[in-house]
Amino acid sequence: MLDNEEFRSVLAEFEKLLVLLEDLTSSWDGLPHTIH
Repeated sequence: MLDNEEFRSVLAEFEKLLVLLEDLTSSWDGLPHTIH
């Protein structure tokens, strides 16, 4: 099992990936909007 700190850091990395993914898909759609 992961402890809380490890879990949080993994979650943070995952959220960063999700944001990158959303950026990519939105630019593929021809709707370039930045997520902040």
